Amino acid sequence: PAFDLTLRVDNGQIAKTCRENVTIAVFYGNMLLGWGRVPDFCVGRWTSVEMDAAASHADVVLTDDVRSRMHSELLAGTLELDVETRMWFPDGHDLTWERPHCNTRDFCCSRQQLE
Repeated sequence: PAFDLTLRVDNGQIAKTCRENVTIAVFYGNMLLGWGRVPDFCVGRWTSVEMDAAASHADVVLTDDVRSRMHSELLAGTLELDVETRMWFPDGHDLTWERPHCNTRDFCCSRQQLE
C-alpha cells in the first residue's frame, strides 16, 4: 500500500519551532501498512504549515481477508486508518511546550485517526 498524506502542524507557541527527523506510520487497526519520513520543517510563532508526506512499504502484504474488509469499509465510508507521527528530541531539549503525549525525554508520539 502507498499513501500520499497532507500533514498540518499548528504552532501555538510564542516562538518559531523547527523539527527534523520526523517519521510517520499508517495503521489499519494494529496492522502497519506503511511508513515514511516527513520533510524537515519550521513553523512561525502562532501560525500553521501544511506539508506533503508519503508513506509506503513494499514488504507489507495484505491477506485477502484484510484487503476485502478494507475495500468493504471504504465503499461504506467507514474505513478508518491511524497515522502516527514520531519525533525525537536531543538531550536537554525543553519539553515544557510540547503536547501531553510527549512524556519522555527522547521520544514523542501522536496518533490521529483518518476517516
